[in-house]
Parts: sequence; structure tokens; C-alpha cells
Amino acid sequence: MSNGKPSRGEQLGALLTADDSPQRRAFVSIAVDALLDTPVNQLLDAGEISEWITLLLAEAPMRRALRLHVRPGWDRARERARQSGETLGDWVPEGAGDEIAALIAHRPQPKFEWLKGALDGALVQQLVAPVLQETLVSFVQKVRLPVGDGAPAAAVGAAIGGVAGLLKKQVEKNADLIKAVGKGVMGSLGAEMESRLQEMAKDFSRTASKQMQESFQARVNSPEGRKLVKEIQSRFLDHLAKTPVQVILDDLSVLPFDRMDELNIRINAHNAGRDGFRAALRAEAEAVLAAESGKTLRAILQETGQIDDFLRLAPPPADRLARAIFASPAFSAWLNDLIESAAE
Repeated sequence: MSNGKPSRGEQLGALLTADDSPQRRAFVSIAVDALLDTPVNQLLDAGEISEWITLLLAEAPMRRALRLHVRPGWDRARERARQSGETLGDWVPEGAGDEIAALIAHRPQPKFEWLKGALDGALVQQLVAPVLQETLVSFVQKVRLPVGDGAPAAAVGAAIGGVAGLLKKQVEKNADLIKAVGKGVMGSLGAEMESRLQEMAKDFSRTASKQMQESFQARVNSPEGRKLVKEIQSRFLDHLAKTPVQVILDDLSVLPFDRMDELNIRINAHNAGRDGFRAALRAEAEAVLAAESGKTLRAILQETGQIDDFLRLAPPPADRLARAIFASPAFSAWLNDLIESAAE
């Protein structure tokens, strides 16, 4: 300011920062046009794009995003789902169920041969065999066979004892154990006893599922079970880690991606038109802004320790955009009008 009068720069600044500024609106329009009309590869190059992405994926910003936004957002989504009572069917357009079923039935399907050997069969057998043994022995112990002329008590006792013995010794080796043992016992007991045993087996199967679940839970929670589960997981993950990515992608390439893309587009368009979806988006945007209330981009980047990287990466594309704006004939006309307005 000179002699109590605003300088030319102050006059221009006042014009551009006024609440209702035609000059500012005109400049924004010029800048947007320059952004739209400049080839993308002139604003950013491949190296800059990769650096921006790695900057976003660095540990510090990822931890911050998870803590401030992702985890709270998950909790908010759960609460909204609880209040709205939405179902998965609400998320897909009418008729999409048939398309999903057709995609599931599509042939050919991935063979997943790269998963062969991922589960160590011997370890799984060690984990499961005691559960099967306990369940089958429980069945044998519940068998109550009438002893008559056709089935001497000694024969019945020997048969049941034989079943229990075979179960105990061979359950880990014989996948067809029940069938094999059953045939042997039936030969000794006769047709009537076979019928009775089959009926008992049906009755037992109605409660065996719960018993097996409880036995399996106890097994995996036992010291030996936990050790086996850990070893199974370790070998499974080690197998996956050694699988070439190309093998997985080649296997998945048989999927009908064109149809999947169309279905995805339909589902996204359907949700974009739902009031509940738009309300959820707005609520999340408000929550994110509230979490960042009063913070500048500089402060956030300083918090994550990335301000120096930003100051290195931001100027080159900003300079190219500014140059495109200044090269526009519309900018020259706008600048002349701005100077004339400030002189009035």
C-alpha cells in the first residue's frame, strides 16, 4: 500500500478473493479447460505416477489411514447395516441372481491345480483321525443287538469287539473303514442284524454331526492339535508363496471376464442409484472430513513424514499445468480484463 492507497497487486488480489468474483470464476474456467485439453502424458509421466502410488502405499500413510478412516469406517458400516436391515439381495439389480448362477455354472472353470500339495494329507489325517475314531467307536459302543438263536452272545461280543479293534488300529489308514468293517460284521450277524445295524446307524447319524463338531473343536484346541494346525497352515502358505504368479493368472484366464465385467457394471450402477448407498457415501465423506478437521495437507504430510517427497514430486506436474494455462489465448484475454478492472 502506498500513500494510503492499495497497490496494484492488492487491487488484483481483492478482485480475485471477493465472495462474488467474476474474474476468479473466469480463471477457474480457463484452468479447468487447460486441464481437460492437455494430453495426460504431458501432465504426468510413468515415473512420476509410480512414485505417487508408492508414496500413498508407504507404511506411515497406510497406518494413519487404517487408524483414522478404514477401521472406524468398518464400524460405521456395521452399524448402518444393523439399522437398515439391508440384505445382499438389496445390493444387486433385479435378475442379477440368474446371471450370478450362470457365471458359477460356467465351463470351463479354473482347475486350481496349483493348489495340489498345498495341504499336507498326512498332517490333516493326523489331525482328523482321532475325531473319526472317537465318533465311530461311540457308535459301536451304542450298538445294542438282541441275542437269540441266530446270534450267540459270544459271536455278537466278538463282532463288536472286532469293530472297535479295527476302528482303533486302522482309522488313520482306511478311508472306507466303515464300509469294510460293516461287511465283515454283517457276515457274522446275518440279514436281520444287518437291518438293525443300518437302522441304528441312521439314528446315530442324526446326532453324530454335533458330536463330531465338538470333538473336532476339542482336537484343534488341544496342544497337539494346535501344533498340527500351525504346521498345516505353515506348509499351505509356503506352498502358495512358491507358486508362480503366471500359473495362477493362466488358470484364472478361463473365467468369462466379459460377462463378469457387465455384471459388475450393472451392480455398481444399481447401487449408485440407491438412496441408502448415496447416504452411506455422504456419511463416510463427512466422517473423513471430520477426522481431518482443521488439518492442512502440509500438516498431514508432515505427520506421515512425507512432506519432502511431496515437495519434490508436486512441482513438475503443477508447472506443466500452469504452463498450459498461461499458453491459452483465453488466459491472455482474461489477464487484460483483470488489469483493466483493477485500474478502474
